[in-house]
Amino acid sequence: MSRGHILHERYSLDDLPRGTFTTESEFYDSLITAMVQHAESLPLTPHCFVAPIPTREDYENDAVHQAACNLWNGFVAIGDKIDSAENRLDYILVGDAVKNLIAQRTLYRIHFLSITPI
Repeated sequence: MSRGHILHERYSLDDLPRGTFTTESEFYDSLITAMVQHAESLPLTPHCFVAPIPTREDYENDAVHQAACNLWNGFVAIGDKIDSAENRLDYILVGDAVKNLIAQRTLYRIHFLSITPI
């Protein structure tokens, strides 16, 4: 089971598929479902949606690195409204958009594989 399925009380979500997953698409769909269900019913706190901490070596200078760290620190606080209806709606809408992107990616891969010569 991945961290995204259990952190921040997500273990308490009843209708969340947690595996075994037969495809990459099923796994990502389940993580997005966890995010949406979290946004709908669990408390939103700073960093409740895990993102990698920016490391200095990934940036050309200290100013750019600091800007990335500031963005990371504001990850859940879109517009400084951490646990609000507006922020919850933002995450639900983002979840739907990402589900659509994954579905398109999956369709593209299937189409690409079907026309690739053997």
